[in-house]
Amino acid sequence: MWNIPLLTELFPVQIDQKILALPVSNRGYQDRWIWGEEKKGKFTVRTAYHLARRRGLDEHSTVPNPSSTLWNKLWTAQVPEKVKICVWKAASNILPTRSRLSERGIDIDTQSPSCEEEVESPIHTLSDCDHATSFLQVAAILQMQQASSVYDWLVAYSSIHQNSFDTLMMIMWAIWRNRNAKVWENVVKQASEVVPITLGWWEEFKATHSSTRLPRQPSVAHWQRPPTDCQVLVDAVHTGSLDGSELGFLLHDLKDSLLLASSPRLSFVRRNSNRVAHALAQMAIQSRTNVGFSPVPPQSVEELISSECNDP
Repeated sequence: MWNIPLLTELFPVQIDQKILALPVSNRGYQDRWIWGEEKKGKFTVRTAYHLARRRGLDEHSTVPNPSSTLWNKLWTAQVPEKVKICVWKAASNILPTRSRLSERGIDIDTQSPSCEEEVESPIHTLSDCDHATSFLQVAAILQMQQASSVYDWLVAYSSIHQNSFDTLMMIMWAIWRNRNAKVWENVVKQASEVVPITLGWWEEFKATHSSTRLPRQPSVAHWQRPPTDCQVLVDAVHTGSLDGSELGFLLHDLKDSLLLASSPRLSFVRRNSNRVAHALAQMAIQSRTNVGFSPVPPQSVEELISSECNDP
């Protein structure tokens, strides 16, 4: 039961009435905390993350989120996957430049291997360095105001120059690849040589992945009952497909017998539609000796013949 004096002391009358309207269990269970986002009522970090994300999106639903906009443009860009990963690492500040490696405790010279003047940070390597600037100029990438990070640079650039964002991603990857070639192979190439090759390879990539392809129709194989021996035999008599086989002599004899009859007609009838043939087959299977029916058929067969002849 509710502690009415305590409720009156703690809450206004309107709140008291709402609390007293709540049903109370008569089973005597102790109160306990329940996490409403989980079916079992237990708190998990996963459900808390999704709840916080939903609330954050709801609060900023009317204002575009620059972070989500950037990631959406990055991951949907029509560029190779390794280019996306390279740009994502740079924007996330985890590109293994010398300054980032030094911050992680690696004893390394932080001077840029490209210009050998400034500290090699992600933004310096891909934007501010003279080596990177030459790549951007050859690719006709418009220079932006100096940004403090690759993330800020990409957010600003994607909001203004949407049509050339994919091109910027390709050039950033080319800059980083050329930097690695110098560090690990001591190979130095100029922007006038690397940029045309990179953009040409990108055009081939787009042509390959944007070519019109006919949608594949799902092939559904429907099971079909295999033909019976009798059906194969009837078809062979009409088509002559087995005349040259080991059963050819049998087919010739069958055809000769048909020629002796007046207006003969040979057709396949399923066993369940020919009860007389079915009964004869069952009797032949059950009999251990040869049985002849001439001129009077067995009683069971005679009854079936009479029944079929009298059916409307």
